[in-house]
Amino acid sequence: MTAPASEVKTNKDYFWLLPHAFNAICKMIINLKGTGFKCKDDLKKAMRGYFTKSVLSKADVPVHSKPGHTYSLRTLRAYRATEWMQLVTEYKIMGWEPLPPNPLQHETDATTKRHYAAKGCDSEWEARKRICEKYYDNPTLRTPWMEAWKNAN
Repeated sequence: MTAPASEVKTNKDYFWLLPHAFNAICKMIINLKGTGFKCKDDLKKAMRGYFTKSVLSKADVPVHSKPGHTYSLRTLRAYRATEWMQLVTEYKIMGWEPLPPNPLQHETDATTKRHYAAKGCDSEWEARKRICEKYYDNPTLRTPWMEAWKNAN
């Protein structure tokens, strides 16, 4: 499946690999002559229900920013980008390879960091604190710097 460069914000063709079994469905979608909805607002209402019930419930992130307000897709991406950036920082400190793949699939990590991840989520000090909380009690993962860190903090 593809999204042509003319239709996406990066001006590059997007490609998704789909199982062979999806070929018939893709052909049907391509041949559709309409949405089945009277107007854009009706489609939007239907999609909101689908997004809330199907996407948000399976995203494994907080669903509500405050009572009556659900998170948007962009907020979900920002949540995952922040988690990923924190994990990458921990991996770098521990010297682990390979680094976790970028869940937003940007061409560069800087794009994810600049436009989605929370500011300061790549703080080395905070990452060391998380590492000690997660791994200090495991003697196979404990490193000499953790001993010094625990003693100093």
